[in-house]
Amino acid sequence: MSTTVILEIRTNPGTANEMLTMLKDILPDTRNYDGCVFVDVFQNQDDADTLIIMGKWQSKVHFETYLDWRNETGIFERFSEIIEGPPNTRFFNDTDA
Repeated sequence: MSTTVILEIRTNPGTANEMLTMLKDILPDTRNYDGCVFVDVFQNQDDADTLIIMGKWQSKVHFETYLDWRNETGIFERFSEIIEGPPNTRFFNDTDA
C-alpha cells in the first residue's frame, strides 16, 4: 500500500531560500530513488519560512530506507543548521473515498 508523507519544516528566519536551493539540488535524486512516486515542495504564502514537503512512496519501508540513505549522505546535518527543529512528519494511507 502506498504511503503519503508530509513533512512540515520551519526554517530559521530568512533562510527559506537557502533551504529551497538545497532541496532543488537534492530532490532529483529523491525523485529517482527506489519507491518514490513523487515529491513536491510548497512554501507558505503567509510565512515564507514554513515549507511543506509532500511525497508519495510505494510504502513506508521505501521512505524509511530513503531516509537512512539521506542520513548517510550528511544532508540532515546541513539542514539542521537552518531549521528550527525536527520536521513535523506525518504518514497517510490512501483511501477509496
